[in-house]
Amino acid sequence: PDALVDAAAGPGHGVLELSAPRVDTENTHGTGCSLSAALATVQARTLDWPETLRQVKSWLTGALERSGELGVGRGHGPIHHFHHLQPAGAPAFSEQLWQGTAAVREAIMELPFIRGLSAGTLAEEHFGYYLAQDARYLNGYSRVLARASALAPTEAEQLFWAKGAHQCLEVEAELHRSWLAGRRVPGELGPVTKQYVDHLQAIAGTGSYGELVAAVVPCYWLYAHVGEQLTSRHGAAGDHPYGAWLRTYADEGFAEATRQAVAIMDRAAAAETAAGRLRMRAAFEQSCRYELDFFDAARVHASPRSVGT
Repeated sequence: PDALVDAAAGPGHGVLELSAPRVDTENTHGTGCSLSAALATVQARTLDWPETLRQVKSWLTGALERSGELGVGRGHGPIHHFHHLQPAGAPAFSEQLWQGTAAVREAIMELPFIRGLSAGTLAEEHFGYYLAQDARYLNGYSRVLARASALAPTEAEQLFWAKGAHQCLEVEAELHRSWLAGRRVPGELGPVTKQYVDHLQAIAGTGSYGELVAAVVPCYWLYAHVGEQLTSRHGAAGDHPYGAWLRTYADEGFAEATRQAVAIMDRAAAAETAAGRLRMRAAFEQSCRYELDFFDAARVHASPRSVGT
């Protein structure tokens, strides 16, 4: 038959029938295992079996359709597990953006602020200014993530961005309870922080869902990159003065959240028009430049007189 129908029955859902075209391929190795693993993984996010089945059925069909692109081994090869992250015949949208901002990442890693942070020699007033500004930034960023949650097309993405917004407020509160408590740091919004937050809020107010996702992803991706790079180069031992900060962004939990955010961006890009993807690229690149300026602002604007115990 040209199409195959799967039926699933469950309490409260009746019988759900899902149809998909028959895929003519010999690359079926691991199909059943991949199906069961995908069902368990997606169900943990959606908590909705019909929605889980629809997502996984679509994913598995695509994995079979594009299995030939892998070109590995002989005979019955594997399905293409990562097809949804890579448009056919071209690098994934996220990969293109990452490659296009290599110069910004290199510039970030060469900043005196980042080098001092890595070595543990960064002046306390510079780190204090950075954290004070970060607390102000996270307050605005949480609102932008809440807007992304409101625009998200699926329940899973709504939950992901809502969780991110909540975590931002938790981190902001913890900064005030711990490092910033008892220290005199500039309370006003710094110029770079204001520009960055204004940029995000403008897109949240007038941009598409894809454009907004592209604007917020650099805060995940670049921090994960910096955390991984610094801990792999110099470590973050318990006696490192900024070890707790480094471990936060090198943590596997944050890395997984970053991977999810990047995957969401790729899905959003696939649903956009060519013009929409250009706007997504512009939003992503501008946010990356603001991240560079944000790290550098601590050195430029901090003053020894602004910090005290």
